[in-house]
Amino acid sequence: MKKGTFMNETEWLDYFETINNYKLTEEETQQSKANGEFIVSEPVAENSQPQV
Repeated sequence: MKKGTFMNETEWLDYFETINNYKLTEEETQQSKANGEFIVSEPVAENSQPQV
């Protein structure tokens, strides 16, 4: 993966597991998040409407 490419948590975990044939523990996932290994995206509200 080239430098400057950002993945969200799900994409990063899928990539990690595919490359390493290993599933991270919850603690390891939290450490990866703390290290900035992936971007944390805010959940989008389903019925959100832009305010006019």
